[in-house]
Amino acid sequence: MVQVCQKADTIEELTRKMEVPIATFKATIKRYNELAKLGKDLDFSKRGDRMTTIEKAPFYASKGSYELLVVLGGLNVNTKFQPTDKDGEPIPGLYVAGNVVGNRFAVDYPLLLPGFTHALALFTGRNAAINATTLEK
Repeated sequence: MVQVCQKADTIEELTRKMEVPIATFKATIKRYNELAKLGKDLDFSKRGDRMTTIEKAPFYASKGSYELLVVLGGLNVNTKFQPTDKDGEPIPGLYVAGNVVGNRFAVDYPLLLPGFTHALALFTGRNAAINATTLEK
């Protein structure tokens, strides 16, 4: 029988079942607990209200894959849809459109609105193309 979810009474036992390096796994949990207690994810920008410590047994782990047709993150852009560098200056000759615009879905995507990003893709695609063809001449 294939075990989809692993359950253990200790982190060490769970680590063995997962077949991952114990030192790395414990360091990861320690860091996550620190951030959860702080109420702010300084590493990956996860919302603080969705964080909780990993301290009380039993502990669970499962293997899975998740797929979304969205970019969580993206590039900061100016009003012409040119991505900007670290100083806020536009990168010449480059224009972007769709979900990569403006760090729109940095840490959260509204799953209750299927197709939500289609309008964004149409609007930014059209305007980026107009800017690219008129500004680059």
